[in-house]
Amino acid sequence: MLRNIKTILEKKDFYKIYLIFIGGCVAACFEILSLGSVPFFVGFVSESDTLIQNIPFENIKNIFIETNKNNLLFFLSIFVFGTFLVKNLYLTLLLYYENKFYFTLRKNTASKIFSYYLNSPYLFHLNRNPAHLSRNITHEITQSLLVISF
Repeated sequence: MLRNIKTILEKKDFYKIYLIFIGGCVAACFEILSLGSVPFFVGFVSESDTLIQNIPFENIKNIFIETNKNNLLFFLSIFVFGTFLVKNLYLTLLLYYENKFYFTLRKNTASKIFSYYLNSPYLFHLNRNPAHLSRNITHEITQSLLVISF
């Protein structure tokens, strides 16, 4: 199967797929950070003293104790909002890049197959159904690229 994918993709396309994969891993880290900050924030709002006492590092614990609770709540809410904002901006850019890559790949593959059909000998077209050739260009390319995109 990998050999068949190599006939469709060029070397630069493999590099782009690699970047999309790494981008997905970074997106997963952003998801963990943003969703993991919510229970900490809720815990701080409900029982801030208990949460501060359970911090294992003395330096950080002293900073939280010395800081005004309202200021700390304000900074934590900005942190939670900021993590979700950065995560969503990053996911938007990643999704844009993925879709741009997918549609460019689809266009290039369709162009290659269409060019192959145009340059084929006359007997090739006599032995083939034109509806099948048209289906190969439109539907089969989409189905084959779904394997690559997921």
